[in-house]
Amino acid sequence: MYIIFPLASSQKFKERFMRVKSTFIQSSKNYFIRYPAMLSGIIIYSYLFFAIVDFLLKFHHGGATFLDVVEMFDALPFLWLLAYSLVKIITLRNQYLESENKRLLSEREVIVKETQLKTLHDVARAFRHRINTPLTIINFEAGFLKKKYRQTEGQLHN
Repeated sequence: MYIIFPLASSQKFKERFMRVKSTFIQSSKNYFIRYPAMLSGIIIYSYLFFAIVDFLLKFHHGGATFLDVVEMFDALPFLWLLAYSLVKIITLRNQYLESENKRLLSEREVIVKETQLKTLHDVARAFRHRINTPLTIINFEAGFLKKKYRQTEGQLHN
C-alpha cells in the first residue's frame, strides 16, 4: 500500500523522505542497541495488544471461550523468554565489546610506551656519541701532549 502525497512526484521530496527514513532507521537502531529491553518490551506489548484486540472482537461477537483465551495468550511466556534472552545476549555482547576495547587500548598504550622508550634510548645513544667523540679527541690530544711533555722533559734531564 502506497501513501500518495501531493508532492510525491517531486524528486526533492523523495530524496528528503529517503534521508529522513534513513535517519529514523539508524537512530532507532542505535536506540535499541543501547536499550535492548525497550525493543523486547515493544515486541511483547505489541503482541499483547493485538491478542487483546482479537480476544475483545471474539468476545463482542459472542464466540470467546476459555480455549480461545489460552490460544491467544499462550505465546506470551515464550515471547517473554525470548525477549529476556535477547536482552541478556545483547548485554553480554556489549560487556565483551567493552572489555575488548579496554584490552586494545591497553595494548596500544604499551606499544606507545615501548616506542617512546626506544626513541629515548636512541636519543641517549646519540647524545653519548656526540659527547664521547670530542672527549676522545681531547683525550687523544692530552695523551699526545703528555707524551711530548715527557720527551721534552727527558731531553732536558739528559
